[in-house]
Amino acid sequence: MPPSLHAWLNATLLIALCFGLPYGLHLERHMRENRAAQSSSPAVENAKETSALPEVASEPETPERPDSVALPPSLTETLLEEARRRATLDPAEAMAWLQEQDFGAPRLQAMLEVVALWAAEDAESTLLWLESNARGLARSETLKNGVALWSEQDPLAAATWIEGMASDGSKDIAAAALAKTWGAQDSPAAAQWIESIPIGPTRDAATQALLESWTVGDPYVAADWAAAQTLLGSSAPLEFCLAKLSETDPTSAETLVRSYLKTFPQAPLLEAYVESLARTDPNLAAEWYDNLPDDDPLKNSTASEVLLREWAHNDSVEASVWLSEQAPGPQRDAAINGFVQSIQAHAPEAATTWSNAINEPDVRIRNLAESLELWNASDPTAATAWLEEADLEPDLRRELSLLIQN
Repeated sequence: MPPSLHAWLNATLLIALCFGLPYGLHLERHMRENRAAQSSSPAVENAKETSALPEVASEPETPERPDSVALPPSLTETLLEEARRRATLDPAEAMAWLQEQDFGAPRLQAMLEVVALWAAEDAESTLLWLESNARGLARSETLKNGVALWSEQDPLAAATWIEGMASDGSKDIAAAALAKTWGAQDSPAAAQWIESIPIGPTRDAATQALLESWTVGDPYVAADWAAAQTLLGSSAPLEFCLAKLSETDPTSAETLVRSYLKTFPQAPLLEAYVESLARTDPNLAAEWYDNLPDDDPLKNSTASEVLLREWAHNDSVEASVWLSEQAPGPQRDAAINGFVQSIQAHAPEAATTWSNAINEPDVRIRNLAESLELWNASDPTAATAWLEEADLEPDLRRELSLLIQN
């Protein structure tokens, strides 16, 4: 290339740079201004404000449900629906399926419903399946309900079936269920059936279930029947009958106690009555006892001991106040004995002090030894200090000292 041409090209390039560079910078500045203007527009400003707010999780949009579609049912409802469906096809299979489910109370509820459906069609087959297959709590509850349902339809058939059951707790449950349901319909007929059951736990369970309702509906007839059972060697039915009646009608129960004690003087009928009365309302029981004439045969040591033993279980403070107001004598000694027996385990120090207030020597020494030994086990320092300072006969103090030392 000639030198003159080369020089001309260089000069042209230099002139282009001088004019082009400022124009390029101007273009760049203009573009930046445009971007800034766009970022300050309302839409962008709103976007900036939104992005500055804390993020809030939003639920994904779902299509609206038609009104005819219900929300998912609860676990219990689902189990019940499936159990009902299976029961219509094969109730035995439905029960077997339910036993494999691990849903606790919902499972038991479903089993009871299947039992109700099945028993309405074939109660005997239902109970046969339950006796052979049901397990645990479900066994006792379903048997109870199955027998009750069958008893409403045909109590004699249910009684015959129960007679063939294995002699265990399940038979006791079934017999009690039958006696309760049958007794509500025809108590004398249920009682006659119970008399055919051999003496033992099954008969006892059925007797108690029958008397639960019979004593409310017809207490005197129920008591007469229970008294007849006493002639067979056990006063437990009559005791239960009197105790149950005392909860709702203590005056009638007292009348029956006085009547039957003449026939069964050795039976613990007074104990059953007073214990129930004190458990229901100890203040009422104490008032009843206080108002008895001193020569009343029911105002005796047995009644005072049972009263305080039961009272102290629930309110030892109130019981001790009543006890401190009693005059010395055999009845007070018996009351202290009952009181001490109830509080020994929880308050051996108080039991020891009260034991020493008993006048009857043998009862006093026995209670002192038991209470002091318990006290020494929990607080030997305090027990020893009491023994050294208490008003005791020298020989008794020595015996008690040897007892707690050993």
